[in-house]
Amino acid sequence: SWKAADGNKIYFRNDYNEDVIFKVESLSGKTNTVLEQREIKIQKTLPSALTGFLDTSGNVIFSMTPSTEANNLNWRNKAFNISIVAPYRTMRVKADGSLREQAPLTTYYSLTKKNTEGEYVAVEGQSGSLMGSVSASPAVVYVTEDGYYKLTVYAIDAATNETTHLVIDYQLDTTAPTNGRIYADSSDVTQLLSQLTFGLFYRADVRLRVDADYNISGKHKIEYLRVPVDTEEQLNTLKGLTSITDGADYLNGAVWQTVTASNAVFYDFAEFRGLYFMVYANTATTNANLRTLLEGMTLGWFFNETVTLSIQADTEISGEDEISYYLSGDETARNIQANDSIWEAAPKYNKNNKPQILAESPYYRGIIYVRVRDKAGNMTVAATKLVVVDAAEPAAPAVTANTVVSKTNYSSGTWVNEDVEFTAALAENQQPLARIEYYRYSYKINDGSWSEWIDTADGKAVMAVNDDEVNIAGFRFQAVSYTGIVGKITEFNDVRIDKIKPAQASITIENAITQSEEEPNPDKWYKDNTLTVTVHQDTGSPVAAWYKLGAEGTWQQLELNSENTGSITLNQGVNTVYIRTRDEAGNYDENGEEGKSYIVLVDNGAPRLSVTPKVNGDTPYTDGGFTNQTVTLDIISRSYAPFQKFEISDGSTTTVISAGSAGLTVTAPPEVGGDYVAVYTYTLPAVDTDRTDYIVTAFTSSISDEEDPDSSYEYGETASSPIIYRYDDSAPQFSEENISYETVNGDPLSRVYSFLTFGLFFKEAVRMKVIVDNSSQMEGNTAKGSTPLIFHVSGTDTEHDITAPSISGGEGLYIVTFTVPVGFIGDISMYAEDTISYGENNKSATVTLRQFVADTELPTVSFIPESDANAGGWYREDVTVTVSAADTLSGLYSMTIGENTLAPVIINPADRNNKYNSLSWEKTFNTSGIYYLTADAIDNAGNNAEQAALTIRLDKEVPVLSLTASTASVNPYLGAWTTEDVTLTPSASAVSGISYYYAITEPGASPTAWVQGGAVPSGWQQLPASGYIEISGDTNKDYHFIARSGSYNVSNVVTQEVRISKTKAEAPYVNLNGYIAGSWVNQDIVISLSTDGSNTPFGGTKEYQYSVSLGED
Repeated sequence: SWKAADGNKIYFRNDYNEDVIFKVESLSGKTNTVLEQREIKIQKTLPSALTGFLDTSGNVIFSMTPSTEANNLNWRNKAFNISIVAPYRTMRVKADGSLREQAPLTTYYSLTKKNTEGEYVAVEGQSGSLMGSVSASPAVVYVTEDGYYKLTVYAIDAATNETTHLVIDYQLDTTAPTNGRIYADSSDVTQLLSQLTFGLFYRADVRLRVDADYNISGKHKIEYLRVPVDTEEQLNTLKGLTSITDGADYLNGAVWQTVTASNAVFYDFAEFRGLYFMVYANTATTNANLRTLLEGMTLGWFFNETVTLSIQADTEISGEDEISYYLSGDETARNIQANDSIWEAAPKYNKNNKPQILAESPYYRGIIYVRVRDKAGNMTVAATKLVVVDAAEPAAPAVTANTVVSKTNYSSGTWVNEDVEFTAALAENQQPLARIEYYRYSYKINDGSWSEWIDTADGKAVMAVNDDEVNIAGFRFQAVSYTGIVGKITEFNDVRIDKIKPAQASITIENAITQSEEEPNPDKWYKDNTLTVTVHQDTGSPVAAWYKLGAEGTWQQLELNSENTGSITLNQGVNTVYIRTRDEAGNYDENGEEGKSYIVLVDNGAPRLSVTPKVNGDTPYTDGGFTNQTVTLDIISRSYAPFQKFEISDGSTTTVISAGSAGLTVTAPPEVGGDYVAVYTYTLPAVDTDRTDYIVTAFTSSISDEEDPDSSYEYGETASSPIIYRYDDSAPQFSEENISYETVNGDPLSRVYSFLTFGLFFKEAVRMKVIVDNSSQMEGNTAKGSTPLIFHVSGTDTEHDITAPSISGGEGLYIVTFTVPVGFIGDISMYAEDTISYGENNKSATVTLRQFVADTELPTVSFIPESDANAGGWYREDVTVTVSAADTLSGLYSMTIGENTLAPVIINPADRNNKYNSLSWEKTFNTSGIYYLTADAIDNAGNNAEQAALTIRLDKEVPVLSLTASTASVNPYLGAWTTEDVTLTPSASAVSGISYYYAITEPGASPTAWVQGGAVPSGWQQLPASGYIEISGDTNKDYHFIARSGSYNVSNVVTQEVRISKTKAEAPYVNLNGYIAGSWVNQDIVISLSTDGSNTPFGGTKEYQYSVSLGED
């Protein structure tokens, strides 16, 4: 189907794969005959990860599978390969159910290996690309050489969308450890001269060093078997083994032991004869089973002074010719032959001269080789064991200290409550040439003397302290070399260990009765809210106190003064206080970390008192208000300490309410820490009194002293604010004898009243003043304070309310002023009442005043046309106008109507002896023109109405329209095709003014019809103020004109056909804006269409259109 373009633009968004054809349609409906076609492909969606591609069943397509599993350290010890299954795209399902191909996907992979500079470089032949499909074979990457590898895989589709790069690390080490070796270092070594015995013998502890050569994965672990033997036969059995079976009899119960990777050193202290078997494992081969025999140990000679080398050789026949010696730096003997080049420069030994001396400085460490040659040229080579000459004093060792139990670093001068272990050691770069054989230490306790030196092979020492003891100690350490030289001393002083539990703290609180401090009694209430805590120091580390309020509280350290006391501020009510002591070494008192709890009852404030006055038991009573009802006081006391009593005073008499008083309810708290609640209702006496101040006071008390139950005392008290109570149940005395009338509108009442006959009317409201003298009856009320009085005025004429009276004066003499409204006719009554705040006011008797009438209202007059004018204020047909006047009280006297400059028309009532409340007059206007009308009225009381005015505009004529059409070269223009602009000018006239409207339709079509007097129909628009329109563009339309007068009379319709053609049509040009048709992209595509105007007969293109040839998306 064809779709309209957006102007000359067509936008292709989201994923798309279609053939699109294009055309252009002119205003005359003509289209180009040659259709342009382009193939559009867009792919914007792409899963970010390779695992986001799914097959038609919803399964992940991509996978990457190594042929072997890595160990738990991510190492492999055999060559392996990785199989890569590439992802692919399935067909996209469109909205109409059809299928479309998506942009093809290519997967790229690359294997890199870390070189000696730490950079990853590509492995030759192990990178490439492939396109996945249902039947495609996976790619295979091979890892064959030891090293660190990274395999990178990602995919890019034909639209250049790219997934994230998946990078996986692989590690391969196929090389087992080699050159396994063990060294033995010891002093005072003696080797038996007889060769019939086996092995190497030591008379001191043996320090064994184990090592091997490891490949890239590094050392994982070293294991050894220490197999003891008793006979030569057992030894030979062990030496003949090529593999070892765990648990075999020949192992004599030996089991494999592990030497950690971080410290390949272990010691043999017990007497032992036998063999060691070793196994070395790298990280990649964690389950290695290669076991190698210990062939022997390295023997050494150690000297701490000058060594003289004496050489003796025995030759059997020709005799000795030359002896040469070579001082090497070897740790273990090499296979040096007699003809090796080293002998060319080797010094010669002359046994007749002074023996060769190995000097102390520089010191020497190595193996000495000797070559003897006889005169016949026969040569032999001999070698010593490791020879070390070292008289250097070892450096002071570094000493570290750690607590034995918590394993934390210990610093000098710090108090701890556990033993401390020390470790002395020399770094490798501080070792003397002979190396360190052992360490030794000495200590002193509490400023005592230093102990004898104690040897320790591993440099460790422990300061142990018994429970309930305190020690402050110092330690010193030094190293001893294999040549017996004692090194410099390192001291570690001020080691503080305290294992004594501190004493429990003491607590006191002030007793308000005895005015002294005491330990808190959990059954007694205290006014003091400060708890005093005393800490007892001992001979060990400083002791501090800690406390918390409540089991869920937070422990806080108590601030102590110079006397080791501190204070805790308690809360009101029941306090559960936890207190513990803890010294600087970390020891708690006998109560442990949880401390000891104390219950302390505190009420150092007054009871919380509420007093609520109420009228009749439910309505709140405001302090000082008058009432003639029953007033009660709802009294509630809340306190932490027990309730004692209420005292209620009216200023002269005090009523006490305590235990046993009727109506008193005292509720103990439901649980420790709650409130004692006392409730009592007190009724105030119903006696005429004035301004009596009531005060309620609540009291609490502590628990009685156990030895003297009568020693209760007033513990705390709270007094209420004064309550002013006023009671008055007497009505005021008021009668007509108490009233005197003064004026009506300023005139004496005696003169005015004589004229108040029926038919006499006042032009304004009547204001009346009444003087009430009630002084003789008000004495009692004044004493009660319930004045001033309130006066009420009402009339029998319920349709005219009398205004609320204004009252002045007081204390018996009142002036009551009120206004009687216009139209009132009837009697007026008045009564008084006093001012009671609660309950109904006390009211007097009602007094009736005089009767009168008044009229101050103005009459009204108005115009009523039979219909409304149009929006411009004009009528187009005959109109009748009615004039009406009205007056409700005295009636109308006359009504006057004026018209333009004509003489006024006066309308009088038909009978002057009767009252007319309304008058009317009407007139019909049937001639075009403008009429100005006025109206007035006056009532019988002389009130003049406000003048009314009305203007009538009438235009009944229908306008006649003419139209002039022209072009630059033709006048008049009659509607033929033209290439020139056309000007249309209408013309008409009317008394109410003219407006022109026009409508445009297709040729031969009719516009919406007008209705005389109606609104502008749809499709019509008003002519511009210029009075004409000019048509300049290509068109083929009918232009319709009418003229409308101000009264909405509509003229005849004049129609003019206009035909203008200036441009031609064309086939659209398709601009792909850089996009290559048929290629995949991952962005929106905007296609621009255009024409050159060569073929369109009506000047311009109506719209561009396009159609997708392969169906709806």
